[in-house]
Amino acid sequence: MEKKLRPEMDTTTFKNIDNEPYDIIINNEVARHFEAGEEQIVPVFVAKVGAKHLVDKLLFKKKKKEGKRLMVNQPSPLRNELTAQIVPEIATEIEYKPLTEEEYREEMNKRMSATEDLIKGLGGKIEEKDKKLEKQSEEIKKLKEEIKKGREQTK
Repeated sequence: MEKKLRPEMDTTTFKNIDNEPYDIIINNEVARHFEAGEEQIVPVFVAKVGAKHLVDKLLFKKKKKEGKRLMVNQPSPLRNELTAQIVPEIATEIEYKPLTEEEYREEMNKRMSATEDLIKGLGGKIEEKDKKLEKQSEEIKKLKEEIKKGREQTK
């Protein structure tokens, strides 16, 4: 029978895969400090919290660097891939199998396509509102002209 990890008692390996130092913060306190590329043995619950936040940080940096609209907190193969690199023992326990390069590219293309479709859908609504705003601006301009003419006539 295979041993199941107990988050509050067991330990696991955590690796900082970022190129800068990283702190795991729990309850507003630094639970562990890691230099770039450093590996430490930590309690499972600390590793899980740290991995989630490090993955968020890495995805946000990737999003900012590439100027893309990635859904940072959404489940994705990229999130799983990064988690597997940070906490490999936990990834093994949940039977996560890293994607092949082709599967990874295919999944990212699907996600980017879905995001682009969403943006296009919102773009149509924005264009509609812009036209409405433009029409209202023209009406305001005409009303101002009428008010100005009315004032000139009453002088």
